[in-house]
Amino acid sequence: MKEKSGKKIKVISPEIALEKFLTWFDLNKRIALITAIVVGIITHITMMTETIMSQDGIWNSMQYSRAGDWVIALGRWGIELAGRLNNFVAIPSITTMLCLFLMAVSTVFIVDIFNFKSKYSALFTGMIMVVSPCLTATMLYVYTSVAYCVNMLLAILAIWFIYKFKYKKIGIVISALCFMFSLSIYQSYMGVTVGLCIMLSIIELLKD
Repeated sequence: MKEKSGKKIKVISPEIALEKFLTWFDLNKRIALITAIVVGIITHITMMTETIMSQDGIWNSMQYSRAGDWVIALGRWGIELAGRLNNFVAIPSITTMLCLFLMAVSTVFIVDIFNFKSKYSALFTGMIMVVSPCLTATMLYVYTSVAYCVNMLLAILAIWFIYKFKYKKIGIVISALCFMFSLSIYQSYMGVTVGLCIMLSIIELLKD
């Protein structure tokens, strides 16, 4: 504990922080993460070996340019920031692996949000998240696929912060920032946040 202006500030050591993370990242979350990555690679192996892309993906991988004023004019300024994660690379073998990793991380938060206790629930959640045709369609657009998967993660985190912080102000503020950034990449992912919110509300009503 440290004192500042007469108030005590709790300082958490790296060892305690790591211990808390490992406690949170329990067996079910590990199962979900590993399942999503392994099943994702098996399912989408042709995306990496055969260089399969959409028509826009082919064009923008051959003559790719970073998002310009026309994208910002659409309110999608976040796609420029998200694209920095893969340095604006439009190579299917690289973007596919990054997308699968991001989806695996998203799966971990889904398992935590719904508080799945069963290992089978975690296993099937990992599978469902990466075999979805929507993910396949997303990865065909190699020049924006990583940004869209970041969007998916942010849309999930927008709900995760609210529920895990039990509606406290800090949780709502961080959630709002995640939601704002999500909308700035691609507005369609708003449905993920809204869908999770409705599902969790129904579950809470049934429990009560």
